[in-house]
Amino acid sequence: MQMSFKSWLSLVSMLAVSAGAAAGDPAAQNDLSGFKATDIEIVQLPKYCWASFDGKWGKPGMAAFNLPSGCGDRFNHFCPGVLSLQRAKASLADGKKRAYWLGVAADHMRYTVGGLEKFPACPLRPTVDRMVQEIRTLRGQ
Repeated sequence: MQMSFKSWLSLVSMLAVSAGAAAGDPAAQNDLSGFKATDIEIVQLPKYCWASFDGKWGKPGMAAFNLPSGCGDRFNHFCPGVLSLQRAKASLADGKKRAYWLGVAADHMRYTVGGLEKFPACPLRPTVDRMVQEIRTLRGQ
């Protein structure tokens, strides 16, 4: 049976996430200065998150590669939250790892939402709200 490119990419990303998390202590990655993402993880993120993790993926000065303005100074936790949610969804076989990454994602989103109170016109507010709901659903809340 031949595998589609989308299926192949999904499989490769799950393997990469599993290998990356197994290689190091995920708790150490909770510090944003050490929050590393693989190339495969980065390209699965929204383009405006790419530069948050690796300068070679972000193109300075190009709007598609910058977080939107008008979302406040706590919005820098949004992209690590998205990455953590991505890692949780890739950790289907390991319940502890999945729960860990869902917790990290929830923490980042909680911080992000707290900062959005003063920025109701943030263009990504609906996206943040969807992510928060998805995390709650995956956590069984």
